[in-house]
Amino acid sequence: MAHWYRFGEPAGGGFQAFATLYREGAQAPAAEVAADDTFAVISTAAVDVIPRGAALTHANILTANLTAMAAFGYTPADRYLLALPLFHVTALGTALAHLHAGAANVLVSRYDAEEAVRLIDTHRITHVSDFPPVLATLLDAAEKAGSRPAEPARRRRPRRAPTIQRLHAATSAKFWTGSDSPRRRVSCRSSACSTSRARRGSRCRPARCASSMTTTARCRSARRAEIVVRGPLVFEGYFAQPEVTAYTFRTAGNHTGDVGRFDADGWLYYVKRKPEKELIKPGGENVYPAEVETVIVQMEGCERRLRLRRRPT
Repeated sequence: MAHWYRFGEPAGGGFQAFATLYREGAQAPAAEVAADDTFAVISTAAVDVIPRGAALTHANILTANLTAMAAFGYTPADRYLLALPLFHVTALGTALAHLHAGAANVLVSRYDAEEAVRLIDTHRITHVSDFPPVLATLLDAAEKAGSRPAEPARRRRPRRAPTIQRLHAATSAKFWTGSDSPRRRVSCRSSACSTSRARRGSRCRPARCASSMTTTARCRSARRAEIVVRGPLVFEGYFAQPEVTAYTFRTAGNHTGDVGRFDADGWLYYVKRKPEKELIKPGGENVYPAEVETVIVQMEGCERRLRLRRRPT
C-alpha cells in the first residue's frame, strides 16, 4: 500500500503530515560529527582489479558545495535533474551543492531521454550533469519533442540558456577540474583544478617539478608529468587500504594518475593517463584493462594459448 506524505500542516489531498512519522518521546540526540569524519565512500580506480573506495570527509563535501555555489552561482531558484546515479561523485556532489544553496533536486529511478526532456520542461530544470554520449541522447530527444533548449544547446556559441560547460572530474579530488576551451586546458586554484588562469598559491603541479618549485607559476615550463593536487577538496584516502593511500600521497599530494603539462601562459593541459593507470571509457563508465584481462585469462583454453604464445621461436 502506498503512503503519501507532505511537509507542513494541513496535509490534505490524500497526503498525511510528515510529522506523523516521528516517534513520540524525547528528541533523539544530535550526532557528533567532526570535519574530518568520513561522509561517503565512492567506488573508484580499480586499476589493479582490486576495487577502491575514495573516502570523502564532511569538510570535503562542505568545501566542494561552497566551491560549486561560487563557480556556478547556484541559488534557491535552481532545479537540478539527477540523471546520473548517485554512486557517481558528480551526481552526489552536485545534488548536495544544490541542496546547500537551497535549490531543489528532481530524481529519476532510471534515466530515459524522453522522460528527462519532459521533466526539464515541467519542473523548469536549470542544471543537468551527464556524460557526452548521454547528453547527445538528451539533445536528440529534446529536438524531437520540440523542446526549446535543444537548438541553442547545439550551437557552438549559445546566445541564451542552456550553455554547456565541460568538466574534468576526479573522485579523489572530490569535485571538478573544468575547461571552457575547445582544447584540453584547465588551470589550478587552491583546492583543485578549475576553469580560468592559474592563480597565485596554486597547489596543482607536475610531480617531476623540483621540491622548491611547487607553485603553478614556477612549473609552467615543466615537461609532461603526472598531475598532483592537494587542498581541501582532496579526499582523505582509500577506505581500509592504508598502503594504497600512502603510495597515492607519497609526496604530500594526491597523485592522480593523469599526465599533464603547462604552457607559457600557465594553462594546464590534460595529456593522457599514465600507462599503469590506463582505462577505457566506452560511454561514461570506467572499464579498466586489468579487469578485462583477468576475465579473459580465466576463460577455458586461454591459459594454454598464452603459454604457447610465450614460447621462443
